[in-house]
Amino acid sequence: MAESVVSFAGETIGKLLVHETKLLLGVEGKIKDLQKELKLIKGLLRDADARREREKAVAEWVAELQDIAYDAEDVIEQYILRVALKKEQSTIKAYACFMAKCLCVQVHAVGIEIEGLKSNISNLRMSMQVHGIQSVNEGERELVRASTPKLTLGHFEEDIVGREDNINMLVEELLKVRKQHRVVFIWGMGGLGKTTLAKKVFTHDKVRNHFEGFAWACVSQEYHVTDILVGILVKLIPDQRERVLQMRYDELFVTLYKKQQEKRCIVVLDDIWTKQAWDGLRAAFPVENTRSKLLITTRNREVAELIDPHGFFHQPECLSARDSWELLKKRVYPDTKELVLGLSSDGPRVGQDTVAGQAVKSTSRQLETEGQIRGTSFLSLAFQKHQQFMNCSNYRYGLLGTKISIFGYYVVIIENMKTLGDELLKKCGGLPLAINVLGGLLAVNDWETVYRNINSHFRDKSDVLKVLALSYDDLPWYLKTCFLYLGSFPTDEEISKTEVLQMWIAEGFVSPDAYNERENTAEDVAEQYLMELVSRGMVQAQFNWSGKIKTCRLHDLMWDLCVSTARQERFLSIFNIQQDDAIEDYSSSMAVDFESNCQTRRLSLNMRAIANGNPIPTVKQIGRTMLHLRTLIFFPTGKFVIVTWEEFQPIFINCKFLRVLKLEGLSWMSGNVPESVGDLVHLRYLSLAGSAFQVLPQSIENLVCMEFLDLRADRLCAVTVPNVLWKLIRLRHLHLPSSFSVDGQQKLRLDSLKYLRTLRNFSPENCDVNDIGKHITLQKLTVPHHYGSDKLEIIPQLAKFTFKRLRSSSFRFTSYRPFTEDELSKMSSYHHCCKLSMRGKIEKLPEPKNLPQQLRKLVLMDSELEEDPMPILEKLHHLTVLLLWTAFVGKEMVCSAGGFPQLKRLDLQNLKKLEELRVAGGAMPHLSRLGINRCFKLRRVPEGLSIYDCGEDMAEEFQKHRDMWMRPISNAMREKKATVRRT
Repeated sequence: MAESVVSFAGETIGKLLVHETKLLLGVEGKIKDLQKELKLIKGLLRDADARREREKAVAEWVAELQDIAYDAEDVIEQYILRVALKKEQSTIKAYACFMAKCLCVQVHAVGIEIEGLKSNISNLRMSMQVHGIQSVNEGERELVRASTPKLTLGHFEEDIVGREDNINMLVEELLKVRKQHRVVFIWGMGGLGKTTLAKKVFTHDKVRNHFEGFAWACVSQEYHVTDILVGILVKLIPDQRERVLQMRYDELFVTLYKKQQEKRCIVVLDDIWTKQAWDGLRAAFPVENTRSKLLITTRNREVAELIDPHGFFHQPECLSARDSWELLKKRVYPDTKELVLGLSSDGPRVGQDTVAGQAVKSTSRQLETEGQIRGTSFLSLAFQKHQQFMNCSNYRYGLLGTKISIFGYYVVIIENMKTLGDELLKKCGGLPLAINVLGGLLAVNDWETVYRNINSHFRDKSDVLKVLALSYDDLPWYLKTCFLYLGSFPTDEEISKTEVLQMWIAEGFVSPDAYNERENTAEDVAEQYLMELVSRGMVQAQFNWSGKIKTCRLHDLMWDLCVSTARQERFLSIFNIQQDDAIEDYSSSMAVDFESNCQTRRLSLNMRAIANGNPIPTVKQIGRTMLHLRTLIFFPTGKFVIVTWEEFQPIFINCKFLRVLKLEGLSWMSGNVPESVGDLVHLRYLSLAGSAFQVLPQSIENLVCMEFLDLRADRLCAVTVPNVLWKLIRLRHLHLPSSFSVDGQQKLRLDSLKYLRTLRNFSPENCDVNDIGKHITLQKLTVPHHYGSDKLEIIPQLAKFTFKRLRSSSFRFTSYRPFTEDELSKMSSYHHCCKLSMRGKIEKLPEPKNLPQQLRKLVLMDSELEEDPMPILEKLHHLTVLLLWTAFVGKEMVCSAGGFPQLKRLDLQNLKKLEELRVAGGAMPHLSRLGINRCFKLRRVPEGLSIYDCGEDMAEEFQKHRDMWMRPISNAMREKKATVRRT
């Protein structure tokens, strides 16, 4: 961990020396000397990190060095920023107020401070060397980082082995109508795969066909009843989302209770820890007069029996040795064919040429079975892609010798792999979590080295924890900080990929040497970091339709490792505000001593809703004592007493080194964000999403380092924005309020933001459309909901600009008078990838050539088209998602051969007169999801879907349940299999 801190400090200083030379005149030489000293001591840190658990003195040196590295960054960055502000104050007068508060740091004073830091590092280095700490060559790790191949979705498919019988048994149990088994429990120790098993059951075709409503809620140790109930109801009645969000506490219970009586629902409550958690939810779930079912996962059978002693209880067994080996192989070689050859000891010795020749024959036949040949030891033939092999073979794998290229692959012969694998798997105890993590280790390391490390390190831990701990220990330094940062989010939290990547970048965890902005961006590199953590089995991910990570989370065992390591490394603190304003360190369950935490660099604050509690005294105390914070994140749960933004003044005024500040969901605040927020001049990431405020302060212009700014206030707030955002020239991602006006009734200037990549809620009424044309780096643009068909003019206005990097644009329109064909035809000039949502009657769709040719998603609501829209829409060759809700009033829709060549999802809702949907052979070749909801007169399975070999039983089921159908056609479609699912 110290290696990470020192490495990032050295890289940051190097970057400043290159880009800020003019501002470092007078101290440049001293800073270079400091950088050299950091490089010298960095070589000692890997040995020091390995020894500090056993040697107290080494631990103290490492901790001291981390603080010095942080201080070095802070001193130099603060000096540069103050000099820059002083130089610009004649141009940007708003800085004058800020400069009056800051002492003018003289060059010689900064020089003395840097000399002191350099001397301290030098003394530490000499102490370490005298103690016998050896320098370790960095070449290997740096090579890995520089040449790590890009990972794809194929690496991360969630494998489940040895659970097929479990899945079938649980599915059958859920389909039974016996009242005594209304609740089905999956219970057992952490890491056993309870959640994965529940997901497989939840998404099973039979379950989807049987139930009408589906909801999943994670309860975990940290939970809030209101959040859970809202989350479930939003899934069960998605069309009433806004009403659900406004419901009173008691109304949530009543509505959820009735909904489960009205239709057949399945609700999953994942990871319930205590009976108290269930007691808070019990009143929302009916005991009788219901066809709905509950699927609950828990570690504790006693908790399950207290919830429902008459429920069905299932405890998954640990994986057998055979299943453990199968799962390990899938994790180590997720996208390649592997042939494991068991070699007997009798008979003549077989040379490597023979083994390689057998591999060639096996590969050419694409065999996946095990074969027997004679020899003296176990061998494995691991097929790795050429580039992946070249990246690691020189220093990762012990080779017997021959490397033979086969169809662009290398055959790598590794001795004793099966034997080592069996020994390592014994450490996992049959737990899928541990096996997945072990697979991530073995995929990038020499197996014998992993075996030695597990047995030599972590002697005081159980075998499973040894595996998890070694997975962290094996991470390259640039991933350790990224992994530990995930501990700042609550356990079992589904973390937005975009959010965490932006936080990593703002913290400086993505080295500027790893990207060049032309070929790849900081966001691209950060995403590769996340994908590597996923591939190692340390982070779990959810993927979107395109196969990219959407959210990620830590398993609770991995989260425990993350948080305990972060606390030990003094990387992160997690505080819980308790009743009567008591505050507790989550890691130690002890009251917080603020003085001992004064050097804390990152703080995650969980604020729990208490009837009469007020969290603000604790917030004030943080602002007065924890002055070195770089990240401060608030996680409020529930409704608090009303407090004002002024209470946050101590943080804004004193926590000068903050880079990441997340103040989301503070909807119970009154007043406005104070001017003092402008004092946080090092801030790179600020999110006020979901928080209540009406006016953004003018001092926001002082945040000249800002890269990620989210101003999407609580949906009930109309925000006044000062016309100063154009001064934040480093902005990469800007999320404007959904409803805002500009101070002084001007157009909001955005023309100078040359690095802008994301712009959400761009308003033509309040912004100058011509400013958008200057953003050559723009990748994502969203225009919020606009009323009136005349608002369609924004699309042809944007069409005149050339956006070379624009990947996605999104528009939503509602009109109370019909959209005309001429109005719609004006969109034809827009040639960028876009999503379009339109609500309101449409007189007639224009010809395909008069619609946006790069249209990827189209939503038509209340269109009431009289002519079949399919002959026109099927010619939009890039369309992947089509939703037609009350969009057609005719009786027949026809999709011709070759139509919709890229369509993956089709939803038909509330087409009350539709009787026939005909799909010709060859239409919709990539369709993976078909939703049919409230199309009461639709008589049969759509013609043409027979190309997927639909059986008679499916047709009968369709006739029986015409209402609320969902049909996912998975990869099994290629094997002539298909199923129907109900929503």
